[in-house]
Amino acid sequence: MLETIVHESTAEHTGTVIWMHGLGADGHDFESLVPMMDSPHTRFVFPHAPIRPVTINGGMRMRSWYDIRNLVSGPYNDRESLE
Repeated sequence: MLETIVHESTAEHTGTVIWMHGLGADGHDFESLVPMMDSPHTRFVFPHAPIRPVTINGGMRMRSWYDIRNLVSGPYNDRESLE
């Protein structure tokens, strides 16, 4: 299970937003936007990607949803990690 930050709705819950961060970041990156959204009926979920080696960054271990092998779109990137 992924580590996750959850901001529960402050009124009757009618929807959930799952907000995924970018490469090397974590779930805290967009957490400060919750008050600005003015959405009391919405639960906000900010998961942290796993820490893994990222090929385009010289194999450096960082938070990433999948291994980025190159910047060309197509079957070259790590689609297996997304399943």
